[in-house]
Amino acid sequence: MLVFSQFIKIFTLFLVGILAFAIGLAAGYIVLKPTATTSGAQIAPQTSLVEKNKATEFRLKLQLLQQEHMHLLSAMLQAHYNRSSDLGAVRVNLKANAQELGELLGIYYGEKTKDAYIDLQETYSISFANYATALKAGNKTGMDTSLNALIAYTESQAALLNKANPSLPKDGVKQLTTDTVMFMKESIDAYASREYPLAYTKQRQAYAQSGSLADAHATAIIKQFPEQFKR
Repeated sequence: MLVFSQFIKIFTLFLVGILAFAIGLAAGYIVLKPTATTSGAQIAPQTSLVEKNKATEFRLKLQLLQQEHMHLLSAMLQAHYNRSSDLGAVRVNLKANAQELGELLGIYYGEKTKDAYIDLQETYSISFANYATALKAGNKTGMDTSLNALIAYTESQAALLNKANPSLPKDGVKQLTTDTVMFMKESIDAYASREYPLAYTKQRQAYAQSGSLADAHATAIIKQFPEQFKR
C-alpha cells in the first residue's frame, strides 16, 4: 500500500512537470511568434503606428472629393436623362463638391486659381447636363455641341493645372481628363440604351481614371509645397 501511494505521488509530480513544460513551450511560442506589430527582435514604438502624416491626409482628402465628384456627376446625368425630381438636390451637392475641391486646391495655388477651377467645374457640369438632355431628346446637334464643349474643358483644365503646377504635364492631365469625360459619356449612352451592365462598368472606369488624376495631382502638390506637408 505504501509503495502504491509513493507511485501515485511520483506519477502526479511527473504529470505536473509535463504540464509545466507544455505551458513553458506555449509561452515561448507566443513571445517569439512574429505578429502584425513585431518583426524579429525589433518592435516599433506604438506611437509611430498612429502618427499623423499631412501628406497622406491631403492625398486621401483629394481622392475622396474627386470620387465623390464622379459619383454625384453620374447621379446628375441620370437625373437629367430621367427628368427625376431629385435633380435639384443632386446639382446642389455637385456644386458644393466643386466648391470644396476648389478651396482645397486654393490653399496651395491661391484664390485666383481656386476661382478659375470652380468656374471650370461649373462649365463642365453644365456641358454634361446639356449632353444628357440632348441625348434624351435625340438631338444629335445638341449632343455634338455639348461634347465639343467637354473637349474644350479638358484642354482648359490641363492648361490651368499645368500653369499652377509645372510638375503636372499638360498632355498627361489632358489625356486623363479626356479619358474620364469619355467614360462618363459612354456610361450615360449605355444607360440610355438600357445596357445597364456596360453603363456601370464605364462608370467604374471613369472613377478609376479620375482617381489616377487625383493621385498624380496630390503627388505634384506635395512635391511643389514640401514645407506644408512636414509632420
